[in-house]
Amino acid sequence: MKNIGKLWKYSYNYRGCLILLGLLTILGAWLEIRIPMYMSEVLDGIIHMESLSYVARTCLMIGILSLVLTIQGMGEGYFVARWSSGVTRNLSDSLFSRIMSYESRDMDHFGSATALTRLTTDVTILRRALEMTGSLFLCPLLIVFSVISACMINRSLSLVFVLTIPVMGGLLAFIIALSRSHYRKMLADYDHMNQTLSESIVGLRTIKSYAREDEQKTVFEKISDHLRRNSLSAERLAALNAPFSKMAVNLSILALAWLGGRRIIQGTLSVGDLFCLITYTNQILAQLLIISMILVPLVTSQVCLDRILEMLEWDDRKIDQSTVQAAAADHAEKGQAAVTVRNLRFSYSGAKSEALLQDIELEIREREFLGITGTGGAGKTSLIRLIMGLYPADAGTVFIHGRDIRSYDRSERKSLFGYVPQKAQLFSGTIRENLCAGRPEATEEELDRACRNACIDEYIRKQEAGYDTILEEGGTNLSGGQRQRMCLARALLRNAGILVMDNMTSALDSITEARVVNNLRREYAGLTRIVISDRISTIRDADRIFVLDRGRIAGTGTHDELIKTCRIYHEMAKIQEKQIADG
Repeated sequence: MKNIGKLWKYSYNYRGCLILLGLLTILGAWLEIRIPMYMSEVLDGIIHMESLSYVARTCLMIGILSLVLTIQGMGEGYFVARWSSGVTRNLSDSLFSRIMSYESRDMDHFGSATALTRLTTDVTILRRALEMTGSLFLCPLLIVFSVISACMINRSLSLVFVLTIPVMGGLLAFIIALSRSHYRKMLADYDHMNQTLSESIVGLRTIKSYAREDEQKTVFEKISDHLRRNSLSAERLAALNAPFSKMAVNLSILALAWLGGRRIIQGTLSVGDLFCLITYTNQILAQLLIISMILVPLVTSQVCLDRILEMLEWDDRKIDQSTVQAAAADHAEKGQAAVTVRNLRFSYSGAKSEALLQDIELEIREREFLGITGTGGAGKTSLIRLIMGLYPADAGTVFIHGRDIRSYDRSERKSLFGYVPQKAQLFSGTIRENLCAGRPEATEEELDRACRNACIDEYIRKQEAGYDTILEEGGTNLSGGQRQRMCLARALLRNAGILVMDNMTSALDSITEARVVNNLRREYAGLTRIVISDRISTIRDADRIFVLDRGRIAGTGTHDELIKTCRIYHEMAKIQEKQIADG
């Protein structure tokens, strides 16, 4: 419940709508109370044979109030729609921006499936619940006004309401408390379902190639069934409210008819007053039924809002600035390099688990062409992620151009690097849009140069639309090698001081690989180039090569030096040379 008040923060440009909605709701509740009072006057006037003009004036007033009530309802509908859509738009925009600012470890904590669910399903459920804000305001107001009006008519008979409403309110609160956990489980099932669906669609070719369609279908059906059971449990609890509400209010009407009838006979209550009391009872019944109907979206939306705000208010790992300053002061005495790594330790599960990288000490000089290789799972990609500040180290420090990586803000840090990821990532859109993602102001000449040095220019020239050729999502209309070269061209176009390339040639043939590496050495000698590769042929001409094994540096030197001094590197080179010789 505490998070509901935070909606005000995200109503910043729609607060006027919410205030007007509140005023219109109060007006509507007052009209709903006044109209039965005038109706009771008409009824008493006819029974007591009042003048026709009196009855006509009262009927005219009922007509005017009914017209005002109609206009009020239209205005209420307009403002509630405008406010609910505006607030959810602000929430979704803020959530998307927040996700874009996440570090990699933050995204690992939540996962892409739950982020997608919260941005789509949760926001949609919340919007539908907010569309009922008018009813949510009106129901308690009308119940309170009905009880007050009943007390004004006859205090003793109004005790029926005083006894009934707390019982129904307690039952409603009990149902909400019980069903809340079921709705949270239900939304977690949506996360799981989205994750499974995403994996199945992305890996559809692999699933079909191994004839695993039936197994995937079984997995999906299990998740769907689990979602059905949690949904059923929540709905079953929510369904209890309506019948109990009807029973309580019908008993109230029966009590009013019995006690009110006796008072009419005694002459202490008019027929019009009894009519008014029964009308208020029916209004209370109607409001309780409306509350029971909006109970499901109300409880679900509460859980959705909690989940959305959890991601919005996610607290990044705090950086101890005194530690940063101490490390910077100590490092200042030792000169500056493009990249310096000191006593680095890291694991994806935190400092208490077994380290993936440990005791890493290295220095990468300005404008150096550096190769990083090693055994599978040695931590090569993880080391690069730490150097780029995508993950915080458990211990140790990374310096970029003499500054602690933690002292850079996000935009500063990201401008330092041009990055070619291990898995080529392209977006739906034109080739130009994909290449200029990191530098929208790039000129045509700069585009041509980057594509030429990435050896993708020939493919682009062959396309009728050139740079305006449409790429499908993920670049699925390109080959693996073309996707890698597109990503390399994008990184080259950014023209950052440090160029990081993670297995950029794994899908290239040996001729194209040699051309790309030669272009990097000749055309980009002014940049610091860091190349991770399992292929010795990609990095053999590097100025220096670091060899990783089981999270530690196993060797450092040139290709010729490592062949003599590093057993792991020598074995890798020997095996790869044999594979090439065998064809």
